[in-house]
Amino acid sequence: ESLWATRKNVDRALDVLDKQHGGGGTELLPALERALALPRKGESSRILVLATDGYVRVEKQAFELVSKNLGQANLFAFGIGSSVNRHLIEGLAHAGMGEPFVALNQGEARSLATRFREYIAAPLMQDIRVDFKDFDTYDLEPPALPDLFAKRPLILFGKYRGNPQGSISFSGRVPGEKLAGHIQVKDADRSANNSALRYLWARHRIRRLDDLNSFGPSEVPRQEIIELGLAYNLMTAYTSFVAIDTAVRAQGKQPTTVKQALPLPAGVSNQAVGGYGGMGLLGNLRGGASGGAGYGVAKLQALGNGLQTVKSKSGSIQFRSAKVTGALDRSAIQRVIRKHFAKAKYCYERELIKNPNLVDKIVLRITIDAQGKVSKVESVNKKSKSKDLLNCLLRVVKKWRFPKPPGGGNVVITYPFIFTSSAK
Repeated sequence: ESLWATRKNVDRALDVLDKQHGGGGTELLPALERALALPRKGESSRILVLATDGYVRVEKQAFELVSKNLGQANLFAFGIGSSVNRHLIEGLAHAGMGEPFVALNQGEARSLATRFREYIAAPLMQDIRVDFKDFDTYDLEPPALPDLFAKRPLILFGKYRGNPQGSISFSGRVPGEKLAGHIQVKDADRSANNSALRYLWARHRIRRLDDLNSFGPSEVPRQEIIELGLAYNLMTAYTSFVAIDTAVRAQGKQPTTVKQALPLPAGVSNQAVGGYGGMGLLGNLRGGASGGAGYGVAKLQALGNGLQTVKSKSGSIQFRSAKVTGALDRSAIQRVIRKHFAKAKYCYERELIKNPNLVDKIVLRITIDAQGKVSKVESVNKKSKSKDLLNCLLRVVKKWRFPKPPGGGNVVITYPFIFTSSAK
């Protein structure tokens, strides 16, 4: 549940974050759903901040989740990295009625974070409702309204039928009291100078439909986008302004298709290009992670006599049979290793970006206490070719949790990891 932002609680939160180690794919949807499911205390305005590079493949589901919960929480997206998935960051901002923030490098992070903090610092009104009396409205955008912030005004677009009459009433809640007001429609300014409003409404609706339709397109949103583009003379993903050139370029010959090379996003390895048509690890867990390293489909398979191999397009990791001292079942140990294989692979693939030919063998001695926690992990062979790979693996294994050993007492596991690059 939410805690008061005392110095002690803030320090605790920072300490938790400092101890986290990101690896493998980005499980975005489960994280959002868990955050939205947390209980909301009293009259507080709930603010969720998503900080990510955005390497996922669940954009559409994330947009829909945020749109459906506008009245329950305010979500703001903060993109970090030289090759941020802007479609995700900007789409979440559109769905959450906010502004996208992206820090491309460390130099601009502090000033952007300061501006971001100011942007979300002052929520003013919650539970905002708008009702129409004797005024026939339809196609309202957005479908729901989030909280009002001092630096985020709320704009409600819509169309009406018949005569402009009746009233628009609105209500909301500020700490300790409710506020309400109304506007007489007949007093509104219906000047021809406001003709741009119809195009603003259309652009807003097209943007929302386009965000949802970009991944897994379907015919219904596509057709509606086309109709809106044609009706309001707007350029969309499916409608264009056509410029006709009087010069003939093909000169009666059959036009040819030219494949235009495109640069990779900054900081992304060439190994991101492959037969799978996209960057990143294509995970199959709920949440649709695609990772940030870009090495194709990872697969875990058993290869007899306890040997486990994790394969990817860049290389493989072999987990040979463990030597176990203590009362802990080998099958339980293997289940834990299978559960965390993606994080070990992340360590290796991160190093392959720097050295595609890296081949290594690391033997770890893992000490498990009576609670199933890893109390100590150290390298046995001391001959790792990559200190960064070794240190990353030590950090990952340190966080593993095993079943409690029967009867208590420590368990010591000696486990070799063999890393093989496909470049070899």
